Amino acid sequence: MTWVLGVAAAAIAGLLPIGDAAELTNIGIPLAFVVGCVAVIVLRYRRPDLPHTFRTPGTPVVPAIGIEFSIWLITFRRPVT
Repeated sequence: MTWVLGVAAAAIAGLLPIGDAAELTNIGIPLAFVVGCVAVIVLRYRRPDLPHTFRTPGTPVVPAIGIEFSIWLITFRRPVT
């Protein structure tokens, strides 16, 4: 799967104009952050028995704020993105 996604990303980066590729990157990073924040909240409640290898202060408030601000940043992207 890593190879498939890597080849697809390379093809997209090679074929799209640089502005369009930058738009995809600019929306992809906040979306990945949203997924990470959601995962922190879900795992803390559904699997509290898992070892916590890192600390998240103010869970679930801080991850929820991260989700909100990331979505807010995404709203500034062009609708085509």
